[in-house]
Amino acid sequence: MAILTIMIKLTILWGKCVVFIFLRLLPQIMRQLRDAKGWEDKKLHISVPTPTKESGFFMESIIATPLKTATGARALDPYRTVASIYGKNDANLLYRHPEAMPLNIARADRLFYDWVRQSFALPETENPESFAREQFRTAHRFAGGMAQLLDGGYNNRLIPLNETANFPVHPDQILRDMISSTTDETLRFELQRQTTIAMIIGMDRAKDFLYETDAGLDEALNRYLSTRLWQGSYGERFRQRIYSLHDNQTNEVVAEIAHHPLDLPAVDGSHTKAVDIDLRFIKPGIFGSEQMPPVVQITRRKSSTSIITKSLDKGLREERDPLEVVTNIEDRGGAMFVILGDDKANQKFSRIVRNILGEGFEIQFIPDHASDQKTKNHRSPKFLRWKALITNRHGLPSTFELIFMTGKNYLNYTFDTGTYNPKTGRHDGIAHELFEAQRLMTPSGEEHDVVGVAEWMFPRERYFQGTNNSADMLLVRREKEIVARLKRAQRIRL
Repeated sequence: MAILTIMIKLTILWGKCVVFIFLRLLPQIMRQLRDAKGWEDKKLHISVPTPTKESGFFMESIIATPLKTATGARALDPYRTVASIYGKNDANLLYRHPEAMPLNIARADRLFYDWVRQSFALPETENPESFAREQFRTAHRFAGGMAQLLDGGYNNRLIPLNETANFPVHPDQILRDMISSTTDETLRFELQRQTTIAMIIGMDRAKDFLYETDAGLDEALNRYLSTRLWQGSYGERFRQRIYSLHDNQTNEVVAEIAHHPLDLPAVDGSHTKAVDIDLRFIKPGIFGSEQMPPVVQITRRKSSTSIITKSLDKGLREERDPLEVVTNIEDRGGAMFVILGDDKANQKFSRIVRNILGEGFEIQFIPDHASDQKTKNHRSPKFLRWKALITNRHGLPSTFELIFMTGKNYLNYTFDTGTYNPKTGRHDGIAHELFEAQRLMTPSGEEHDVVGVAEWMFPRERYFQGTNNSADMLLVRREKEIVARLKRAQRIRL
């Protein structure tokens, strides 16, 4: 009798457990049944691997390799994009018959944003829909900025189409439009182009989430240097005007910087520029009894435009996936120090700054003095540069770029336009603004089939058909305008 009673109690307990488990799983079962109805009972999955902090490149590549043809072939492979989000079976159907594909909107949205969260390693506090919209808007602004740079935005052919301006309510519509035969060819191209750009800048943002970069590290470095290195209160600077002598043809500095224009020597074929700078003075005793010249400290932070351009440029030149390139961009922040002295003073100052930072931070310095601006068309600016690997508050490395240069070299870095080469049609100056424009051009003298960023974004046969123009030709005209402006800039008459 006792055994029977125990068996009855166990049966009742087991039944309660079954009911409890069923009630807990019921919402999930109902959601799966509801979703399956709209997708014809097909099993959908996300094929992107879950990112980890140990993986340096954490997203399955969905960029068609390589980004190199002069025909403006697509950079983004829409089929692979759809397959990575919704699975290969549905990608095949969607690719063949995008208009006829039955779609459960709620499930499609959830799959897309789940894919965004996993692919870009978003934390729980980051909304994937807001994240996707932000990157899409950034891509649209970049394309619009490129059109403005090329011809002032007056050529309506280059201005991004209105249909690419806003992220749709249901994101799968972008994927459908990218592969639908009913979508205009130029619109399909621009959607592929801007989705590629959005993924590039999204990857850069993802690094902040993945490696938990300490955004306050810039401020911590500045406060530390203010305490240990600079005279005066935190952030205090002293405005001063300096004068420099520049060659009329190349805009290169031809004499040492002076604090009064009458202190400059007389040099034929030159002109004088006046530049206002904010100086920091070094605390007495740091360099012993030696009196050191004042210094300009400039905080540097790569913009979204610079990151996109660098990723596309390297992807095109080196035939690499731009998503891989952007994950390897380390020097997104840093500082430039310009000392109003000679090369010897610059070397000594850079050594002292590294010693001071080493006392206050867990830091490793890697020399990197070769310039990124040195190309076949370019001379190289002169500076000392270190990559500073600083361990942040999470125990993870953050990379900062420290650049040291003399005042004379800094003015060349700002104004030097160089000489014109009729063979390449370009100037070989080291002015950074000139370099930024030339980096968008197709490399000259390349034996293999490589196009520049501008030609990739605005291929000739799509945007300049029936004309004698091209994106590169517009950039050559823009380069001449930059050269003329830099020669006029800060010029004074004595």
